[in-house]
Amino acid sequence: TAQRGAVEVSATDIEVPAGHTRLTWLPAVP
Repeated sequence: TAQRGAVEVSATDIEVPAGHTRLTWLPAVP
């Protein structure tokens, strides 16, 4: 769901290095 996607993006943003941003991952989330 959209809510689940938002949670996954947030979690990924924390896991990835500071050099990466959520914007980089947003396109990968439906």
